[in-house]
Amino acid sequence: MKAIPDTELEMIKAALKRIEEQLKQTAREPCTIKKASEITGYSESAIRNKINIGMWPEDVVWKWGPDAVQLILMEGYSKWARQHGKASMRGRHSSASTLCLTGTNTSSR
Repeated sequence: MKAIPDTELEMIKAALKRIEEQLKQTAREPCTIKKASEITGYSESAIRNKINIGMWPEDVVWKWGPDAVQLILMEGYSKWARQHGKASMRGRHSSASTLCLTGTNTSSR
């Protein structure tokens, strides 16, 4: 394997540092629901639903913008995602290995 010259290595490190700073700044800036949808993978309607049912608290995960548009606070979203990060079994079927171990299917039909 060919070694990367020190000058190229320094340029790469500098570029990575700039990207890291941009990502930190982006996380601090509120973004539109459309942009948050692109970042999180949630649909825009799923995001609006989480806001409307109170799952995402105002001024923590979202806030009203000066033009009465709902904005997502990505730092708040990240904190929410970490706190609620347990995988749900909703919509999943029991596996074949579970059936073999227990001898019965415990999933509801």
